[in-house]
Amino acid sequence: MPIERKLAAIVFIDIVDYSTLMHENEEQAFHLLSLQKDVVYPIITKYNGSIIKEMGDGLLLSFNSAIEAVQCSLQIQAKIEFIENLNYRVGIHLGDVIIEKNDAFGD
Repeated sequence: MPIERKLAAIVFIDIVDYSTLMHENEEQAFHLLSLQKDVVYPIITKYNGSIIKEMGDGLLLSFNSAIEAVQCSLQIQAKIEFIENLNYRVGIHLGDVIIEKNDAFGD
């Protein structure tokens, strides 16, 4: 079976120091995850992104447009700027990827 590849802008975001926060205040850390769903998910949808995978406090996202990936990331950062302890680390990569079984593979 041939491998199907596609050009995609892949974004990975996770909450800075989430493990430390979980150790110090589980309730607050868990609350940040619910805020993530309420605040971040609609922004991802607005920029035509899709969630490939959730990993604890991290999200692996895919976009068909690098511009939309960057705009989404910038709007997420702006939206959470004043939410205490909700700071994201964001990585963006544009490349040829294989998306299979809710995961992304590639360079």
